[in-house]
Amino acid sequence: MTTDLPTERERRVMDVLMALAEGEVTTYGDIADVAGYPKHSRLVGRILRETDVDIPWWRVVNASGQLRASDPDLQSQLLREEAVIVRNHRVISAPAGRWRRADS
Repeated sequence: MTTDLPTERERRVMDVLMALAEGEVTTYGDIADVAGYPKHSRLVGRILRETDVDIPWWRVVNASGQLRASDPDLQSQLLREEAVIVRNHRVISAPAGRWRRADS
């Protein structure tokens, strides 16, 4: 995917990724569902890992909120800059998305 044109599946997943707002945290599976490919969370992971496109990768975590990027310290820092609460490389709450705080 880095040098070729993206496939329809890749484009649809990337469109969902690009739509994530600041402070919004979601899962690989949620991205796949919204893109129209339920149960294809690994597709999302592959796209995040292989793309040269500047996408907000740090806003995607696994279903339990665990940070899964190759550099979880950087991912944690980027999330914290968006007012996301992270402890022990796990999202506790976020302004938007799956871990939205009740007071938001």
